[in-house]
Amino acid sequence: MEQSIETKRTGIKVKKVFCSDNISPFETVEFENRSSVIKNRDGSILFEINNIHAPKKWSQVAVDIMAQKYFRKSGVPQYDENQNEIKDEFSNIITGSETDITQPIKRLTGCWRHWGEKYNYFDTQQDAINFEQEIQYMLLHQIAAPNSPQWFNTGLKWAYNISGSAQGHYYAEHETGEIKLSEDAYSRPQPHACADYYTQVYTDKGTMYIGDIVENNLTNIKVFDGEKYVKVLAIKNNGKKEVFKIQLKNGNYIKLTQDHLVLSSQKRKKNGGNYNWNYVKDVKLGHKLQQPLILDIKEKNVFSDDLAKARLAGWIVGDGSVGIYENVMRLEIISIKEEEFESIINDIQEVFGQEVNFWISKFKTKNENLDGKRIHLAGKKIHKLIEDYDLLKSSFNAEVPQKIINGSPQEKREFLKALFQADGCVRIRKDENRNSGDVCLTTISENLSFGVLQLLNSLGIYCRINKYSDKRENRKDVNQVIVSYGSAREQFQEQISFICSQKTEKLELLNKIITKSKTLPLIREETIISIESEGIKDVYDIQTESSKFLGNGIVIHNCFIQSVKDDLVNQGGIFDLCTREARIFKYGSGTGSNFSQLRGQSEKLSGGGRSSGMMSFLKIFDVAAGAIKSGGTTRRAAKMVCLDLDHPEIIEFIDWKANEEKKVANLITGSKNSKYHLQKILKEASSNSNIEKNPKLKSAIKEAIEQNISLNYIDRVLKLANQGITEFETPEFDNHFEGEAYSTVSGQNSNNSIRIPNSFYEAVHKDLDWNLKNRTDGKISKTVRAKWLYDKIGQAAWACADPGVQFDTTINEWHTCPKDGRINASNPCSEYMFLDDTACNLASINLIHFINDSGHFNEEKFAHACELMTIVLEISVTMAQFPSDEIAKRSWEYRTLGLGFANLGTLLMVKGISYDSDEARSIAGGISAIMCGTAYETSAKLAKHLGPFNRYEHNKDDMLRVIRNHRRAAYNVSNEEYEKLEITPVGIDENLCPNNILQKARNSWDNALELGQEYGFRNAQVTVIAPTGTIGLLMDCDTTGVEPDFAIVKYKKLAGGGYFKIVNHSVIKALRTLGYEKDQIIDIKKYCIGHQTLVGCPTINHKILKDKGFDEEKLELIEKQLETAFDLSFVMNKNILSEEFLKKLGFSDEQLNSEMFDLLEELKFTKEQVDIANEYVFGTMTVEDAPYLLEEHYSVFDCANKCGKKGNRYIDTYGHINMMAAVQPFISGAISKTINMDSEVSVKDILDAYEASWKLMLKANALYRDGCKLSQPLNTAVFESEYNLNLSEEDIDETVDSAAIQQQIQTMKANQLPRKRGGFVQEATVAGHKIYLRTGEYNDGKLGEIFIDMYKEGAAFKALINCFAVAISKSLQFGVPLEEFVEQFTFTRFEPAGLVTGHEYIKNSTSILDYVFRVLGYEYLGRDDLIHVKPKRKPLDIIEHEDDPRDKHKTLDSFSNRKNVEETRNEMLFKKINTAKSRGYTGEACGSCGSMRVKRNGSCTLCEDCGSTSGCS
Repeated sequence: MEQSIETKRTGIKVKKVFCSDNISPFETVEFENRSSVIKNRDGSILFEINNIHAPKKWSQVAVDIMAQKYFRKSGVPQYDENQNEIKDEFSNIITGSETDITQPIKRLTGCWRHWGEKYNYFDTQQDAINFEQEIQYMLLHQIAAPNSPQWFNTGLKWAYNISGSAQGHYYAEHETGEIKLSEDAYSRPQPHACADYYTQVYTDKGTMYIGDIVENNLTNIKVFDGEKYVKVLAIKNNGKKEVFKIQLKNGNYIKLTQDHLVLSSQKRKKNGGNYNWNYVKDVKLGHKLQQPLILDIKEKNVFSDDLAKARLAGWIVGDGSVGIYENVMRLEIISIKEEEFESIINDIQEVFGQEVNFWISKFKTKNENLDGKRIHLAGKKIHKLIEDYDLLKSSFNAEVPQKIINGSPQEKREFLKALFQADGCVRIRKDENRNSGDVCLTTISENLSFGVLQLLNSLGIYCRINKYSDKRENRKDVNQVIVSYGSAREQFQEQISFICSQKTEKLELLNKIITKSKTLPLIREETIISIESEGIKDVYDIQTESSKFLGNGIVIHNCFIQSVKDDLVNQGGIFDLCTREARIFKYGSGTGSNFSQLRGQSEKLSGGGRSSGMMSFLKIFDVAAGAIKSGGTTRRAAKMVCLDLDHPEIIEFIDWKANEEKKVANLITGSKNSKYHLQKILKEASSNSNIEKNPKLKSAIKEAIEQNISLNYIDRVLKLANQGITEFETPEFDNHFEGEAYSTVSGQNSNNSIRIPNSFYEAVHKDLDWNLKNRTDGKISKTVRAKWLYDKIGQAAWACADPGVQFDTTINEWHTCPKDGRINASNPCSEYMFLDDTACNLASINLIHFINDSGHFNEEKFAHACELMTIVLEISVTMAQFPSDEIAKRSWEYRTLGLGFANLGTLLMVKGISYDSDEARSIAGGISAIMCGTAYETSAKLAKHLGPFNRYEHNKDDMLRVIRNHRRAAYNVSNEEYEKLEITPVGIDENLCPNNILQKARNSWDNALELGQEYGFRNAQVTVIAPTGTIGLLMDCDTTGVEPDFAIVKYKKLAGGGYFKIVNHSVIKALRTLGYEKDQIIDIKKYCIGHQTLVGCPTINHKILKDKGFDEEKLELIEKQLETAFDLSFVMNKNILSEEFLKKLGFSDEQLNSEMFDLLEELKFTKEQVDIANEYVFGTMTVEDAPYLLEEHYSVFDCANKCGKKGNRYIDTYGHINMMAAVQPFISGAISKTINMDSEVSVKDILDAYEASWKLMLKANALYRDGCKLSQPLNTAVFESEYNLNLSEEDIDETVDSAAIQQQIQTMKANQLPRKRGGFVQEATVAGHKIYLRTGEYNDGKLGEIFIDMYKEGAAFKALINCFAVAISKSLQFGVPLEEFVEQFTFTRFEPAGLVTGHEYIKNSTSILDYVFRVLGYEYLGRDDLIHVKPKRKPLDIIEHEDDPRDKHKTLDSFSNRKNVEETRNEMLFKKINTAKSRGYTGEACGSCGSMRVKRNGSCTLCEDCGSTSGCS
């Protein structure tokens, strides 16, 4: 660790407020050892960090965030219990992960102090010490936190001396501003991703090292990415960096830098795991990586002598030796079988010629049946072979020759054939229970075993490496390469086998006697067992078309505002911005740009011709951002696109996303319609393609034409039918946001905002024209009515939530540096607004720590915290590096900061104040004024000692004008006193704001103005209100920014998994503040979260359960689970109570194994009884109608969403807008916040909210109407409609109006299935994916329901399949003929698709649905045209059904009181969404961990479990 620098002191004084003298900040916190655990659904531990030294009062979520996200995982010196460095046998310090929460806190605070002392920020060394200790106290006590990039990178070089080569970033010299390239990666960190030189990559030219691809500039080569061969687009030698070896359980490994992306998952896919691109530094032990097993192997033409050389190389590596004796190279190969001897001699003669001289010596073996021979060659004739294959190595150092690695698949196979013949064997093990066996290669060379594993991988043969210690003296450890899985052994036998017939026959025998061996999936999921640093090495990277490739067989791969000039390729131009954006996205940051400089479509180009227009480039940028988004996991590519309202293409920009959403809807509808009609035509034409002689074909064509199916495609289908082709691939799209439909359209990867000047609103109010102007000559290109254009904005926002609005005039009236240019854009979340090509550091302060039990806000401590965090952010500018030289230069010139706060909503509730009230807004304004005024005051003090920011003098008058206007808002002066403001701000109401807050706010601005006039300011901006998502969780904040609370009842994560339900602490404190008695508070709390026990429950209690067979042990077990459960179904199930117990109650295996098994229902409890019990035990999750609570106090507890199932209250749209208006006058930048609106709002409501925001002097606003996105998950209550149109073709009269048509609507009833019904179960495998198809029948044998189970699939896919089965089942019960579904869904094409095993007649399918409806079509309709093998039995629909269908085929017993199919399945699907919605969450699932605890966070979303955010923090 570097020592703090003693230098001349000219800086500021720092006093201690939080800390006490002679007491370390770390002594003020009680610590305990904690664990951070990730569990599978079944409770098994997937990943675990134990013995984390953490503050006892920190929540489990906060510990998880620190341990799993912010701990440095490698390169950290390890210490023993006495704090002595742990060293290895060579006296090297052993390094590993941070395990103590004090470690990152110390490295951050120590590094900040180091840089602060280095550049004279502090007056004395004691001031530096005070600064460090005060910040340590604040971080430990969760009072404040910097943004995530600081936790990731700050202090790694300073604290641990972790280094790496420079990454092409820039920084500015502190004193001179000279722009320089960074010297290394971690002093001013910004990481890149790369791989070790010897990482093997599968190419269309053979296997190559990634280092060779880069060094030889092979940009035109194609590499295999696990699915197909893709072109290498770019290559790079990234110098020397620290490399980490990721060791997998099967013996494979890969060496990568910590910032390389690998396709990983926390758990296996069958256990609900989701594979995402994760940085190496974020993967953990126990995580899974993907290793595809079936590769597109490129065969080559190879000469026989090359194959002979490959075999000889295998013999020599396995049972040979090479040496130089008396300057003569000698070669010896051993054989013990005549077949081996003959093969070696033949290869020698093939390689060296028939006349080659060699000699043979015999030797005896312990086995008399073996014929030991040594074959000797010597002289220059063998030199080339030995050198080409690098065979001059000992057995301990043996490895697969480079020539074999780069060679053809045939050469690899022949090398392995000889090697396994020499050193391999076939092992067969028989016992009474099962037979087993494998193919095994034994070697003492670790390099050889790994090389063989890679060769087998490249041939699609799965194997693993086992290591065995040989404890005998002078013995080396043994490595065994083992091929054990049935499908892998079969591939080995087919591709490689052995030279000797004895081993070949033994392998054939092994594969015959083992009939139940496992078949490997197409993609093998391998477990990480270790991650270790390999030190500093040369590293390389390649970029491919698909953004991924296989390395060693494994699938791998701060906020800015940037300018863009109307120039195609030069610096600062269009495609230069594309490169800069890519760099920012890749390393987890966000950016925004205003594209108004780009000329519109058809404007003249300087070289002649016409421009393709701005929109064409936006679409290119959108695709690029989408590609980078798909490669990262910290969040999607965060991007803001802004456009001025007078741009020639503003109309296209406004409609962009809305029109793209329409395209998605059309693609989905059109694809389904087209597929149906084309498949119908093909089917009819396959039997007779003569249109005149086939009336069904003619009718099908007529229907298709009427449905606007392309005549060209109808013609194609007919021509294919004439050629005997019976399948026509037609894609079918869905509305998943990552599906093919959305990826086909543009505009999905950015937030779009339009810049509205005040003059536009004037034109709207007066119904004037609005001119759109060319970018090149300024001439009017088009004139539209302003009101019409404003309506377009509202319609687009109503339809798809974009564009948002930024109020350009207001933004620039509060601009501190207008002499240097306008503010044109913002960062992605709209809180940072400043000049182009600048950057901003963010941090946040937790407001709840400044209020005491009586509700008093400690304004002095808060101001002190603001001062300290301003210094932290200012020092961070000094120590930072940036992605371009221009951003580095301007960051030094303006030094913009982004201090904000969190937990405002919680503070107001604790004080017993309604969020949507004038008093709340006055308090919020006062607190914001203290923060911003203190930050500017601190900035002025820093300027006194360090000088103002470089461009201050040039902008002095304007900046002081802005400061004066901030101050005037604190004093709430009359409108005419403000300087150069068209819209005046909302000032602080002195009659409502507590006096201590008001006076401190005004004093802060008095001091800021006075000091600023004398010394200037160190920073051009100081505050923003950012989402602070992840760091909000780190600080255990209930709310972020200016957000209100989102739910009354919260669920806190427990250390061992699961959740603990509590009423927000703010609720209890608010009730005390409002004067409620202790007993009243207890009853209100029970109303919210229930009694947490079944004792006393009127409908389900201990006595009732005892009568149903429950004993005391099970009742006690249930009671223990109630505190952490969501409802009774989470407790009353087989996982908690055990299958053994439930069988004693009389339930069968079939019942217990059914995914539709509902224990409470089977125990004869009605839905009403269960609802009453759930409310008694778990509460209503709202305070509305709670006992004792006065209605006049309801508003204190209003949240952003309706709370619980009974809650009806929530904060109105204007409550949010008014709160933002109260805070905005005291923020340098802006406020990140999305305002949610009900789905029923109109376009006018949207426009009214925008105009209200403008009139209240907001700088930006984004509105989100519930349900406005086609891809949005269904998050409202599910209802069942029993209405259905029953119109035949002849009934339809298009001249009839809607009222008349309405009369044709009739209510239909489902044909209920019998409670006990027949059916069958069909188990099969489609392309390696296990599928179970189950059916339920009416008594007459007709199909009435289907169930589709795919146990390997992830939760999302399985849910979709379940929903699909529900829809089909319901349709069948309402009378839709099975024939319609068979026609519609056979031949559908999507993955998984391929070979079918397990069905006697169906052997191939184009998709899961194709397989399902082939089975149903054959079994119930007798459609033998859908099967591939001539049937040996009749399908089910030909069997005459008797009264009891169990006589003919297997019966599935239906459970008593079973709901109909749709009810049960829909409840299962939507339960999570509705439950999440009722608790204040968005109803969306987290894209990283799958949790439903996702809430709105500024203009972004935030997962409360894993901390993943869609925004910048």
